[in-house]
Amino acid sequence: MSETLVSTRTEEKRVRRSIPFDGVPLVFQGGGALGAYHAGVYQAIDEANIDVSWICGTSIGAINGALIVGNPPAKRVEKLREFWEIVTRPQIAFPDIAWLLGLSLSANPQTRYWSSKINTFATMLQGVPGFFSARPFPPVSSPADSPSLVGYYDTSPLKTTLTELVDFDLINSKSMRLSVGTANVRTGASTYFNSHEQPIDVRHILASASLPPGFPPTEIDGEYYWDGAVVSNTPIQHVIDTRQKDSALIFQVDLWDPNGKPRSTFRRPSCGRRKSIALAAPTFRSSNTKKWKSSEMRFAVSSTGSRNNIKTTPTPASSKKKRE
Repeated sequence: MSETLVSTRTEEKRVRRSIPFDGVPLVFQGGGALGAYHAGVYQAIDEANIDVSWICGTSIGAINGALIVGNPPAKRVEKLREFWEIVTRPQIAFPDIAWLLGLSLSANPQTRYWSSKINTFATMLQGVPGFFSARPFPPVSSPADSPSLVGYYDTSPLKTTLTELVDFDLINSKSMRLSVGTANVRTGASTYFNSHEQPIDVRHILASASLPPGFPPTEIDGEYYWDGAVVSNTPIQHVIDTRQKDSALIFQVDLWDPNGKPRSTFRRPSCGRRKSIALAAPTFRSSNTKKWKSSEMRFAVSSTGSRNNIKTTPTPASSKKKRE
């Protein structure tokens, strides 16, 4: 029996979990390599037999969202794994030689540390296969012929990878909603492209991941767009503003932890804290303000992050009872 047939029958036997909500959106932050956690969260949700109705993502979140929405349910985890295996393949690896592996070099902390440093340096010089490649002569001291060339790296490899792994016709069939966040370079406004409102193609995914100055802006219908994280790295506000149902169970995958301690030096950890704060964004700031207008609206937010905790925002009705 073919593997495809087995997978299809397994999917048919699966009983989807009944949830007392009108929709189940999944919100993906941007975060580069940390986006691999998105795949694990989606796999866990899928294994829990929960049907996701909408994925809203920024940057790497948009890429993972396209891989999920742009594939049939039985193939989604497989395609996510295939993508991450492509882009995380080490450029400098230990040779597969029996006597060398017997020395346990790969398990040595110092060896792993320097191997990581070398791979990071190789990425800076060459790029990442299947994701981006270094431009031999980036337009640093002279103007480029086009804004689409203003970047240290070329994202053409990512375009090829997405074209091979994502079925954009399936995305545009509206079986599951996909929204990707971008920043309009001309106006500075946050702009979302939604599959239920317009056709989505590979340009929209590339635009959401066009983080300057490494990646150039992406042109769509005469406008240029940058990575949505330039304006907002956490697209939950868009889900709250444009939801089409009265109640929703929202899973937000937080890749950045806003909590931390002050640093006493100017070394890299201090820069890391600044980055974490900027990219984490105040997740629940908007959900505690004027958005709660209807007492009959039920809204729950489940947040999974680096600490693997779940936070639930009380419904307006329950909040009203507490005030009384």
